[in-house]
Amino acid sequence: TELATDRSGREVVGFAMPLVAGAEPIARYAEPGFRARGVPHADAVRVLCALHALLAATHGAGIVVGDLNDQNVLVRAEGRAYLIDCDSYQFGRYLCDVYTERFLDPLLCDPATGQLAPVRPFSAASDWYAFTAMAMQSLLFVGPYGGVYRPRDRAAAPAPSSRPLHRITVFHPEVVYPRPALPYQTLPDDLLQHLHLVFEKDLRVPFPRRLLEALAWSRCPLCGLEHARAVCPRCAQTHPSRTG
Repeated sequence: TELATDRSGREVVGFAMPLVAGAEPIARYAEPGFRARGVPHADAVRVLCALHALLAATHGAGIVVGDLNDQNVLVRAEGRAYLIDCDSYQFGRYLCDVYTERFLDPLLCDPATGQLAPVRPFSAASDWYAFTAMAMQSLLFVGPYGGVYRPRDRAAAPAPSSRPLHRITVFHPEVVYPRPALPYQTLPDDLLQHLHLVFEKDLRVPFPRRLLEALAWSRCPLCGLEHARAVCPRCAQTHPSRTG
């Protein structure tokens, strides 16, 4: 709303901005403990839809977020989303030069270096990659490169931090699925297919909003699992192996 300056009034040292009261970082929606306190899946979907609309409008204004991550998005349960930390946003010739590894699009990196660090500019496509990662962790409590990679040939295994460069996702057969996460089969096949295409096959498109809007949650009367499929995946014995 206004600039904050030093006492001389000549040097800008910050900005005055309205407080976003009653909001949480979207990272909270990926915490099982937070969700267990009466925050259902429907609330997570509502805030993801709000962020989807906000991100699309931001791109429509010619702005790329760049360092889009789960700490610079604030949300309210009733379905409001706010983008903060806007001083690093990218537009025109002003490029974003900060990043968060967990949400960094590996297509921006050079795999030859073995480092998860951008060598190419951010884009709207990389913002949607980050959005997809946030959507996944908000719905399953695990991100695309969660779990523990335990390959048979451990000598040839890449460093854990470089798994995105090799597309070794949580869906990989040699990755131990984390116990706190929901079985990924709680999501419908079309949404799972989109996650697979983005994180393993390098699909880069705006996240199809219909995949969120079509989610219909129900609770299994037998085991109590909340899922978005026609049949409970746990009772149908289709959940992933959990050996670790």
